Parts: sequence; structure tokens; C-alpha cells
Amino acid sequence: MAPTLFRILLALVAVYAFLRGTRDERLVGTICVAGALATHLVISPLSNRFASVETPVMLVDIAVFSGFLVAMLFTAPLSLAQLAVEAPLWGRNVLGGIKALLPRPTAEVEEAEVLGEEVDTCTSHITQTKQTLHC
Repeated sequence: MAPTLFRILLALVAVYAFLRGTRDERLVGTICVAGALATHLVISPLSNRFASVETPVMLVDIAVFSGFLVAMLFTAPLSLAQLAVEAPLWGRNVLGGIKALLPRPTAEVEEAEVLGEEVDTCTSHITQTKQTLHC
């Protein structure tokens, strides 16, 4: 059922792209259809399908990806220079999000780091626990 559903949806999307789309949508629709046809031509039989890496299928996938990449570079108002300028900002945002997820040190550890002292966090935690139990 899944291959039949895929073929029906691919045909509907491609027909819609050719009827209602601009040159860019037609190009991407053609790449999708050509990639699906090429994959069906080079794919190995089901009994041998997952035995190893299928080089012909991988080459078709690389070609389809390259086609999408070329279509994106020619159609999107985004240049490689803009990507180079914005990539560090994206990296800082990701690192900021990761830092927000990390646990924060206790006030005692921060104070010891400022003074240059070493604190055994395990012992200080046990001491704090004993103090709270005696109170």
C-alpha cells in the first residue's frame, strides 16, 4: 500500500506543480519525479535490499540532493555570503540554549572559585544535609 500511496501523492504533487507552479516549482517537481523513477530503476530486489550499501541508489540520492541544492541557490533570495554572516549568530543561539539547560553551581562553589579555593562538592553537600537533619 505504501508504494502505491507514494506514487499517487508524487503524481498529484508533480501535476499541481506543473499546472499551478512557476518555473522553480516545475524544476523541483521534475527533480522529484526523475529521482523517484531513477530510484525504481536502480534499486535491488527486496531480498538483497539491506545486505549492504546500495551504491546506485546512493548516487541517485546525491544527484537529487544536488538538484534541490542548485534549485534552492537559484530561487531563494539567500546567498552564501548571508549564510556566512548569520551562521555565527545561529551558533551562539544554540550554545545559549545549551548553557540554559546545564545545572548551575551552588553559591558556596561559586564563592570558592572566586577566592581560588577548591571545594569538595560531595563533602559540602553531605555537610549541608547533616546540618538540615540536625535542625
